Amino acid sequence: MKKIVLSTTFMLLASFIFSQDLPENPEPGKCYVRCKTPDIYKNETVKITASPAYKK
Repeated sequence: MKKIVLSTTFMLLASFIFSQDLPENPEPGKCYVRCKTPDIYKNETVKITASPAYKK
């Protein structure tokens, strides 16, 4: 039981450490921020004319 708890804790800690996408050697005086832009989905109605409108 003790091994399971320790291995689970180690895996969670390792996944947290390696999930950061920040540079390993940051330049002094710079601020690094990771931004996530959400995906925006919307439905659009597109009207396609089979024949040119100027001939009607």
